[in-house]
Amino acid sequence: MDLKNQSFDVYQRFSALIRLAESLHLSENALILDVGGYPGALADYMNEVLPGAHAITLDRPLCHRESYISGSAEALPFADSSFDAVLSSDTIEHLQPEQRILAVKEMLRVSKKWIVIGAPFKSPCVEFAEEKINALYQKCFKKSHPWLMEHIEHNLPDINFIRKILEESGAGLSVYPNGSVLSWFIMETVQILLDTFPMLSRFRQNLSQRFNALWAGSDDQEPAYRHILLADKTGASLTGIPSQPSVVSIPDEVVLKRLESLYALADEISEEIRSLLSDPAAVSQILTTRYIKQMEQVLGFQEEEQQRLNTMVEEQKRYLKRLNASILFRLLRKFGLF
Repeated sequence: MDLKNQSFDVYQRFSALIRLAESLHLSENALILDVGGYPGALADYMNEVLPGAHAITLDRPLCHRESYISGSAEALPFADSSFDAVLSSDTIEHLQPEQRILAVKEMLRVSKKWIVIGAPFKSPCVEFAEEKINALYQKCFKKSHPWLMEHIEHNLPDINFIRKILEESGAGLSVYPNGSVLSWFIMETVQILLDTFPMLSRFRQNLSQRFNALWAGSDDQEPAYRHILLADKTGASLTGIPSQPSVVSIPDEVVLKRLESLYALADEISEEIRSLLSDPAAVSQILTTRYIKQMEQVLGFQEEEQQRLNTMVEEQKRYLKRLNASILFRLLRKFGLF
């Protein structure tokens, strides 16, 4: 997986978690559990970059792939101290407040030592940013944002409350900012505006690639959109792992390079928008393209559902085949009881 080709949000989350994981100096045969990482992209990436480590994913949706387990964060189906490290990225904010307590306690239970929890936490800046991005999304697409609405409905988690659970267990703790809330707001705004014009969707990945290459590496600043809590269950001092990241001084030429690159892209987009909106035929094509895109999404969902049903049917067939071959079933048939 080329991480810099992923969306800006995925890149910031994954790269920060990988940096932390590397600083923990896990053993070569370390077992890592990713709680809530459907369908398993983070675990896959960790298996690529951490030599000898084996990361698996647990989440609620069914997913037929290696190293994936369907289950609940509030009742992890593992024995105590089963994993060298347990992490969760952008998951606890999607749980009800009472479920968050259980999930964090379960992560503590199944970890031998390390617990890493990353999420957007409750603060005036983050709440304002999410509320306004959701409102913009509603204006553009006539529906709530697919995952921000759940943040708003459940209320974002309180970082001090999560810290208290970890510290009361005796764990040592460090907290890291992950991604400036201002950068997150700007990037989400631009992506939504791009998505309103399906013909401009090709710029979306370009935008993320430029951000990942030029900006993301030094964007972990306060006020942050997300924070990462690193806990040592044994209570040992987190020697060698700074409690706060070093302040990075960014040279003027680097800032200018970022601004020039983003301006060039913004100018390209604005020219395309002006050109499209001045052409009635193009506007008609935009509407048609949006309709086609919506239909493709519906068809994609139907195909996924059909695959899921096919998988269930095949599982039932295999079960019936085993049942027919069982001694009990043969006896029941022999005596005419079935």
